[in-house]
Amino acid sequence: TSFFKILGYCIPTAGNLLPDLTITKFQMGTINNTVTVPLPGTVAYRDFSQVASTNVDRGATYTFTITRTSNYNNAGIKIWVDWNQDGTFNPNTELVASTVTGNLVWTSTLFTPKTAALGATRLRIGVSYNNHNNTPCGANIYGEFQDCRVNVRPDLTAPVLTLGGSNPTYVEIGRNFVENGDVALDAVDGMVTASVGRRAAPE
Repeated sequence: TSFFKILGYCIPTAGNLLPDLTITKFQMGTINNTVTVPLPGTVAYRDFSQVASTNVDRGATYTFTITRTSNYNNAGIKIWVDWNQDGTFNPNTELVASTVTGNLVWTSTLFTPKTAALGATRLRIGVSYNNHNNTPCGANIYGEFQDCRVNVRPDLTAPVLTLGGSNPTYVEIGRNFVENGDVALDAVDGMVTASVGRRAAPE
């Protein structure tokens, strides 16, 4: 049996719009979304969930960057992700990053829980003034909200294997070669060197 799950997310609101308490650019993975029209500081909510999306793997950490128009005021910025895909943003358990900053650009990371439901879900960014109230649905006194989409996948990223020998390595014909040590690092499981298999090449 096949079925569609329709999720109706709340439309967040903000009472006062200011050009410097906005999200003019959001970058994470394949998302590189710049706001041009309507101009920053003219609408309280922008839904880019149908045009700006990226994949995230369970248990992995991702770097993001948020840019705003100016830093005249301190901005309180929060990011939530609907990890259980129930159509709501839990203001505490689904808060993945937050800051109060006087900078134009904020770069940080977010972590995908290993228990996150697989499939497409919603990411929401909320900007408010300084440390004023900032909740996923508002109503904020100042600021702006922006939505994008993330697609939660199983852990598909292969570990990175680093060999300890010189590069290139020269071995005389007929001589045995012993690797000086290797390291295998997985984005989710961490150090997995003990799981690396080793075997001699066939004669």
